[in-house]
Amino acid sequence: MGECHLVPSFPTVTNPSKINAIKAVWRTFVLARRVMRVTQPDMAVVVGCSHAVPVFVAARTVGLSTVFVESITRSDQLSMTGRLVRALRLADLFIVQWPELQRRNVGTQLGSIL
Repeated sequence: MGECHLVPSFPTVTNPSKINAIKAVWRTFVLARRVMRVTQPDMAVVVGCSHAVPVFVAARTVGLSTVFVESITRSDQLSMTGRLVRALRLADLFIVQWPELQRRNVGTQLGSIL
């Protein structure tokens, strides 16, 4: 098993603080960038979570390729994070796990249902 690097949790529906969300995004970006510079990975892969945006921005600053895998639970529409990643063009490869979702979202790739 590889190394584990903990990132801050993002506020949830039960704790919707915008200030805490901004702090968590910033801390995640800083930590992800530091880890990427030290470990020098080949790419950044994120599986359908809100951490994708700051991790992918960090990956871009150190020249890494990025892959976003939409959650298997998203069978008919992209998640908010998926829509944001696509709108900001943060993923070099965007993988969905359902044929219907791929048909609705031009430019996505169909992956195996994990």
